Amino acid sequence: MTLPQNAAAGNSSNDSAWAKAKRNAAAADATNAPGPRQSAKVIELKPAEKSASQTALAQEVIQREKEAFIAAGLTADAANAKILWALEAGHSEASAVLAGKAAATGKLADFLAGLPFFDTLPEPPEGGEAEIAFTYGTSETDTEFPPAVRMTWAELCRVMTRHEVGAKKGRCIVPASLKGNKRGNDEATEIHALVLDYDHGADLDTLVSAVAAKKWTAAIASTHSHLTTETAVRKTVWQKYLKQNPELDLSAAAAAYLAKEKHYLAAIYEGAKVDRESEEYVFLRHAPCPKFRVALRLARPWRASDYPSQKEAIAGWAEAYKAVATSLGAPFDTSCTDTSRLFYLPRHPANVRPVSRVLHGEACDAFAMISTSAAVETAPPAAKALRPRAKKVEYLDASTGEVFDLTAWLKGFGRRFLIVDALRKRRPDVFTNKVSENRHHILCPYEAEHTTPGMDGATFITNAGEGKSEGFVIHCRHAHCHERDRADYVRQMLEDGWLEIEDLTNPAYLLPEPDLIEAAIDQLNTREAVVVINGRTRILVEPPEGDSRSEPEFAQVQERRYWHAPKRVMVEGKMVQAFDLWLNSPNRREYKGVVFEPQGAHPDYYNYWQGFAVEPNPNASCARFLDHLRHNICRGEEGLFKWFVAWLAQMVQQPSEKPGVAVVLRGGRGTGKTIVGEYIGAMLHRRNYVQIAQSKQLVGNFNAHLEQALLIQVEEGFFAGNPAIEGPLKNLVTSEIRMVERKGFDAFQVRDCARLLITSNEALVVPAGNDERRWAVFDVGPARQQDHAYFGAIAAERANGGAGALLAYLQAFDLSKIDVRAAPETAALLDQKLNSLPSMQKWLHACLTEGTLDASGEWPERVETKRLYDHYRSAVARERYAREIGQEQFGKLLREIIPACDIVRPRCEGPRSRFYVLPSLEACRASFSNWIGQNVHWDG
Repeated sequence: MTLPQNAAAGNSSNDSAWAKAKRNAAAADATNAPGPRQSAKVIELKPAEKSASQTALAQEVIQREKEAFIAAGLTADAANAKILWALEAGHSEASAVLAGKAAATGKLADFLAGLPFFDTLPEPPEGGEAEIAFTYGTSETDTEFPPAVRMTWAELCRVMTRHEVGAKKGRCIVPASLKGNKRGNDEATEIHALVLDYDHGADLDTLVSAVAAKKWTAAIASTHSHLTTETAVRKTVWQKYLKQNPELDLSAAAAAYLAKEKHYLAAIYEGAKVDRESEEYVFLRHAPCPKFRVALRLARPWRASDYPSQKEAIAGWAEAYKAVATSLGAPFDTSCTDTSRLFYLPRHPANVRPVSRVLHGEACDAFAMISTSAAVETAPPAAKALRPRAKKVEYLDASTGEVFDLTAWLKGFGRRFLIVDALRKRRPDVFTNKVSENRHHILCPYEAEHTTPGMDGATFITNAGEGKSEGFVIHCRHAHCHERDRADYVRQMLEDGWLEIEDLTNPAYLLPEPDLIEAAIDQLNTREAVVVINGRTRILVEPPEGDSRSEPEFAQVQERRYWHAPKRVMVEGKMVQAFDLWLNSPNRREYKGVVFEPQGAHPDYYNYWQGFAVEPNPNASCARFLDHLRHNICRGEEGLFKWFVAWLAQMVQQPSEKPGVAVVLRGGRGTGKTIVGEYIGAMLHRRNYVQIAQSKQLVGNFNAHLEQALLIQVEEGFFAGNPAIEGPLKNLVTSEIRMVERKGFDAFQVRDCARLLITSNEALVVPAGNDERRWAVFDVGPARQQDHAYFGAIAAERANGGAGALLAYLQAFDLSKIDVRAAPETAALLDQKLNSLPSMQKWLHACLTEGTLDASGEWPERVETKRLYDHYRSAVARERYAREIGQEQFGKLLREIIPACDIVRPRCEGPRSRFYVLPSLEACRASFSNWIGQNVHWDG
């Protein structure tokens, strides 16, 4: 059962009923997994038997935990709440689960059988409502990441402590928000939680005590390598170590290597020995090594914008990180100090029992600790940031004694070296056979220094001339390799025999010597082009490769000349600016203008549209998102659901054709309005999905941020009856041309393909007229209001392939049977129409609702025209309706709304008054409904 507060975090040696049941369930599933020299003992169960067994075990444990909670003084409802929080079970399962009435098959049985492992049920931490931003990924090899997910600290604690049986791969998180969709130190913008790895043997009690002493709230969980008893060392590395330490026998060398190179604690490395060898590795046997991950909530988030530069922001984060880690007193892994560190979600092998704790306490004020941190760090010496590299990287050829200057070689041959070709010839076995955009994934030459050695697809190489970078590329995403450059990798390849010295200058592995003028022109063409905008010549500068957030820039010619001034090329004995050679070359890249054409543009024009941000993935799932659309956004109305999906599908299938209808989501806070746009926006590049919250950002003069928009999400609609916004807002929905006005540039036209999605909790969101066809208005249901677990699951689905699944779903959707240009006539739309009515129509609607035109309480057959107009004027003055209209206009509108209304002038002596002859109340109400285009419910 959950133990209260820090001091009661528990002893990992004590078994709870939950732990026993989960281990028994795992055993029934397939366990007794093999150790290094064991064979697997597998108990085969039929699916129905397996499901029934695990369901029964889960029911038994839940009931025992509930009884323990009640015995500790909790009410039955409080006990249920704690169990449901730990399991993240929905309310629909609650009664059946807790009453022990679940069937052995079906959805509930699947739910119980798939429960992640807890050795103790975690309790929601204090301050659990604080918001945390994390970025999800599908694997360590991801090249693009979705927008950050917002969740509470309590939800993050659950994510960080829920173990599942599985390999060390798959879903992962980056504890940061990123500028674009790439992961890197330069991309991190904000961090709300500090995550530490302890891989050197500190046990759970030590870490719990250290954190408890600081009174911090934390989530602690064992990692996949927890209690490992062997460490693999690449054979070449081991042989090199033995050569450097000839005085050590094998057992002494094993212990010394684990102590000095892996920095294990004495309790782990003492008594270590060489256990066995394979073709590639030597395996060192040692005592079980505890390994843990600790997440701490920060009292103040790290924000890159708080520092003068990104470089200083990165250094500031590393300093705060080390101050916190040092204060806890246990050796930690400083390769985790980078701002974009990636961590796997909790998993464990079937034969290893994981442990986790959620600790109560205060948030950690990391930045207040920088000036008071200990002078001596507890990080192991070689685990600290890599030492600054010497100016030259050299390789000593043992066969000849010759020293080869790799730094000088890079300058002369780096732009030409065909590293893929050379490695394929020498060592085809180091390739993973995965190729993406000319990136060939290989085993990292430094993989022995990774936390888990082996081929994991995190390292890639590219031939010179096959990417946007100048020269060949080799890159490893592991933090241990963060500071290495190409010369380091090549030296290691030479030492391991992957390459030979002669390969580095072999013409077979080099591009032809380039013509210097052509090379300079080609280099500038990779990201720059001459473009004409409104008759003026500008230099188009595209964002770096992979940066989907930044906008292309349009610089003046002289500005770019200054920028490129140091780049010169020898021409006929004289040094000439490379930029001028490019500008005057017939081979320069150039465009006659800029367009935004999602379905293709003429090659003479630069097209802003660069496709969707994700690949369609029919094998992934977006079921949770569609469930939210169907049951909460559309409140279970299948016709509305199909129309909404069609509206989204039309954006995907016909992006250049605006539907002329905007979607409006109206509902209370926390009902899931914003997440709809964020999920859809995950299919798009950042510059094609724009979120705004101020009217000037939508209808103001400077609107370059909308230039490439395909979807504009307006947070908390700001119309609220403002007539100055009405015209521009309606124009945005239907216009196919947008005038773009950049600061310092004349306005120019682009195609307007943007769809509008508006979210608000206001009564009046958009200006809807009686014949309105622009707005599809949905009143979002409150069933899931403030259900953080529900929306967290949707966000997790989006981050783990949901955007690709949605794209595939929308591409396959049949649009032939639904007219997305006809907005559905919802009750919410009618409400907007009624709230948007001008003074006369609003007054008439009120009279029809009350069933009388005056205080008489009766509906007259006829009424004097002046008298009726005076009633209207009094109401306008009393109720402060909008601008009053004249009597003549009043009469025209009355007869427009109620065509059967007539005007008569009875015969009588003296001045003859005019009268309106009115149909019955029912007939007038029917006429009003017909005029407004929807059936008005007059009974309230």
